[in-house]
Amino acid sequence: MSYILDILSACRYITGMIDRTNGRRYLLGRPALTGLERTLAALLSIPGIVLLFCAIARHVARIDELQRQILLEGMAVAGGVTAMLALTATFLGNAGIANPPSWTWFVSFMAILPIGAAVASSRYE
Repeated sequence: MSYILDILSACRYITGMIDRTNGRRYLLGRPALTGLERTLAALLSIPGIVLLFCAIARHVARIDELQRQILLEGMAVAGGVTAMLALTATFLGNAGIANPPSWTWFVSFMAILPIGAAVASSRYE
């Protein structure tokens, strides 16, 4: 249960960074900032991502072997579908059609992951 709290707190930190992104973009766009200040402002979201990664790694270490296998197969499906979507969007972007923002690929991976896990779990029933 504690990993859920860890994941929620990491997501809240990342969400707080996203809430501040517009301000940070304004901050990064100001000519008064030096290179070091711009770099430090851009790296503010890394601790939240590290916390999220650690919480997910702890969760995967705690689950049993079958659940781990289902999660791994779901991640493989989600990664493959997301890679195909990103590649298609890149080709469309090169053709002059608007390219979606970078966070779209994380959201699509996380949205496809439960579908891939459901398909994988149906194989073990």
